[in-house]
Amino acid sequence: MAAPCSVRAQERSPEGKSVVEQVPEIPIGVDQDSKLEIALEDALRLGVLNNTNLKIDELLPHQASEDVRRARAAFEPELFATVRGSKTESPDRIFQAAGFTQPAITQEAYSGRFGIRQLVPSGGVFDLAFAPSKFRQNNGSGSTREFGSDFTVTYTQPLLRGAWSDYTLRDVHTQEAARAGAAHRYERAVQNTMLTIVQAYWDLVFARENYVVVYQALQLALEQLDRTERKIEVGEVAPLDRVSDQAEVARRREELVTAENDIRDREDDLRRLVFDDGDGELWSRGLVPITGLGDFPEPADLDWRELAAVAQRLRPDLRALRADVTIAEIQADVAARDVLPRLDLTSSYTTDGAAGTFPDSFDQATGFDFPDWSVQLEVSVPVGNNAALAARDRARLEVERAKRILYSAEIDVTLEVRDAVRRLRTLT
Repeated sequence: MAAPCSVRAQERSPEGKSVVEQVPEIPIGVDQDSKLEIALEDALRLGVLNNTNLKIDELLPHQASEDVRRARAAFEPELFATVRGSKTESPDRIFQAAGFTQPAITQEAYSGRFGIRQLVPSGGVFDLAFAPSKFRQNNGSGSTREFGSDFTVTYTQPLLRGAWSDYTLRDVHTQEAARAGAAHRYERAVQNTMLTIVQAYWDLVFARENYVVVYQALQLALEQLDRTERKIEVGEVAPLDRVSDQAEVARRREELVTAENDIRDREDDLRRLVFDDGDGELWSRGLVPITGLGDFPEPADLDWRELAAVAQRLRPDLRALRADVTIAEIQADVAARDVLPRLDLTSSYTTDGAAGTFPDSFDQATGFDFPDWSVQLEVSVPVGNNAALAARDRARLEVERAKRILYSAEIDVTLEVRDAVRRLRTLT
């Protein structure tokens, strides 16, 4: 690269004497005091670390991971508790026709229900509860007191709609596929950013090379103007011939200013891709690319079919679209299951106890002295069921749409590979 320099030109003053015009120094490509020499590999590494758009995109896989955790949390057990207390009082009642009086009655009741419930992967709900109680009554002639203890186990299992693990785990499987898609899209964003950095880097290299060419062209124009001035002095050409050379010098100076501005624009583009403004020096850091065009080996003979096969298998954007197809298929399976009637099996087992003291009632309950059990089968069939049928058909159409998008993208990827191979062969 040419070093910063100044351009001198010989021109005539109104008195006919030779004077020297000084063109101010213009740095080549860097107008800041701070100059950073940067290789292409360093630009790519710094871009992956500092690019602000990538910092935004890298949060998406983390958000998707939290969605997976939230979906799995549906199977975490839940503790519950209910406590209730009541007291009723009734006044004395006189029944003259019957000839007796009912004394005032005071009743106090305290009860609670404590337990744990959990959704299981088969779609069933398991519920285990313990319900202690205390009842006391005073009717004037005496008081009675009774304690109760109940243990109840209940399990409800859907048999058709909403049943079994493929339905119950739908949110988990959907969010896992979405997390995979988010990871692939972030990987693609990294690739796109790196490609943009490479393009911006070579744009800056070209801008600097172009500046040198334009600067040399200006020097040639100035030399031509100087020769014309000397020929005018000795009378070889007419003074009017100076005009065209001056116009050429003016045009070359304008091109030099444009070339300098282009360097600054290309530097800004590369800065924005490679650095953030964490140190407050984003726009004050001059960049000097040191990787040259001759630093890369010539590409070997490439077979676009092999490269297309690799791209079809590994391209992150295609893998993200395949995750979209998986999500659509999961939703279609769920929608198809929602068309079925609801058939739920509910079973329960209860052991209770009642005694004058709480320990006695608890011993009766835990000793299974008074067990109860029940089994219930409940069915409901929607009439018409158009909402579920429409949702099922729409989900199937969404699967087809996702597959068509994937197929179109696969064709585009093959086209991109063919075009890239063709361009490489043209360059070599």
